[in-house]
Amino acid sequence: MKIRGSSLYLRWVSLFFISIASILTVITLVQYSRLRNDYPPQMVIAGVPVGGLDPQTAAQRLLQVYSLPVEIHYGDAIFQLDPNLIGFQLNVESMLAAADLQRTGASFWGGFWDYLWNRKSATAEVPLVETFSEERLRAYLTSEIAARYDQPPIPAQPIPGSTEFQP
Repeated sequence: MKIRGSSLYLRWVSLFFISIASILTVITLVQYSRLRNDYPPQMVIAGVPVGGLDPQTAAQRLLQVYSLPVEIHYGDAIFQLDPNLIGFQLNVESMLAAADLQRTGASFWGGFWDYLWNRKSATAEVPLVETFSEERLRAYLTSEIAARYDQPPIPAQPIPGSTEFQP
């Protein structure tokens, strides 16, 4: 009779541990599915890290970064170019669609297995998709920048008694 009592006790303990393991697995599965709604930690869209962000916040970050003036170095001069002057348009929808395809393209259960083993996924990069007016850029550079910063060439003068020239 003693063998049967200890066997029953082991069954209940085993059932308890299996129940706890099942509950922990379900909790971890819910955490992973919530984490999968956002971009993976290594996601980069158009050179901007968006890991851990939802698509709306990622779009706001992209628009914020690419609406800033561009710093241009021309000779010794540094100036800023407003992207709106050259008709710069960022195709956010296309880039987010490509990022969503990379985010959801992997197997759910394979990703869950990697999540359980704390394996990091490869860095996913989405290239920049944009348009701008090359004519407007060329016109701005020739009318504004070249007129201000270009200097006429000076003929080189030989240095007497040597084979060198001075500018």
